[in-house]
Amino acid sequence: VAGTGELHYSINGQPFQAVAMADSAPGQFTATLPAMPSCADDVRFYVSAQGSNGQTYSDPPAAPAGYYSAVAAVSLDTVYQNNFELNDAGWTVVNTNLTTGAWERADPVGTTQGANIAAPFDDAEAGAASFCMVTENGNPGASVGASDVDGGPTDLISPPLDFAGTDGFISYQRWFYSSGADVLEVAVSGDGTNWVNVETVTGGNNQWTLHQFRVGDYIAPTATVQVRFRTADVSPGSIVEGGIDVFKAESFNCEWCQPTVALAAVGGATLSMCGDQLSVATPNTTLAVEGMPPLANGLLLFDLFATPTPSPWNSGELISPAPIVLGPVFANGAGSFSAPLNIGGLLPPGLSVYLQTVYADAAQPGQVGITNGLRVEWF
Repeated sequence: VAGTGELHYSINGQPFQAVAMADSAPGQFTATLPAMPSCADDVRFYVSAQGSNGQTYSDPPAAPAGYYSAVAAVSLDTVYQNNFELNDAGWTVVNTNLTTGAWERADPVGTTQGANIAAPFDDAEAGAASFCMVTENGNPGASVGASDVDGGPTDLISPPLDFAGTDGFISYQRWFYSSGADVLEVAVSGDGTNWVNVETVTGGNNQWTLHQFRVGDYIAPTATVQVRFRTADVSPGSIVEGGIDVFKAESFNCEWCQPTVALAAVGGATLSMCGDQLSVATPNTTLAVEGMPPLANGLLLFDLFATPTPSPWNSGELISPAPIVLGPVFANGAGSFSAPLNIGGLLPPGLSVYLQTVYADAAQPGQVGITNGLRVEWF
């Protein structure tokens, strides 16, 4: 029914508020989600409208218990990831009163109990990879109870993950089988001592399943966040098997980075500008060049238009045939240059310029390195 669309939203867990949606076409409604004031703010939302039968319908149908969500961030930065193909460095296994079934990195050997698969036959990336973490890999042809978890618990604990000053997601693929009432407990900690339960997985989950959680929903994010996977075979004894694979930790990044212009670069240096989305109200950003030779000199170039042109020194490209020199850049001992800038009101909204850096590099053809280009935009 026209005029009945509503957007319901909640910021950071506050009660849902409702705003009217605009009629954009017959049976179609439009609304804008509210601005979120801080990095990593969370918004939950759902929509509702009245049908021609007089009933009100929501999407998702279980609203408000069910809802969609979004996070105020520009992107996700990978803090850590491991699919265990190369190693399990940094992971810790702690066993208490365990007879068999300690966590280990392995190419899994599957087992069955009747019609049920107990230990997985493949890792979570079957066909693309081989290794994962499992509760004691058995020998081919051995009985289902030869290497499963007996006693315990056995704990698999991740390396410390740095979420200081931000928040983010941790995800993993998990497998768990128990023929009894045993469980796989997943917990998170900010100090390695105090643990908060994230999920309790029962024995009917003997398939690889992706799970993701937001760190801040359970603990205050720190520089030493860890995840613990714990299982045991409690009395009466049963068959217990677990697996973990494709572990990833990602933090929220709220810096706005100006878009890169694809040019043929020479050498290993990169040019970036990250900070505010440039406007009069949000004027701050940082220009950085990383990867130059230590103490190298260079020039910052700009033009109003990007017309990629072969460079006169090597096989690279310049942003235009005759770019303008904005000024010098000087690498420090680590090969980096950084300059904080307050330029939000420098140009009117909708305008942009193009930047690039050339620098001295004796290892490159013509002894000149060339970075990527940037399109710097004002809003």
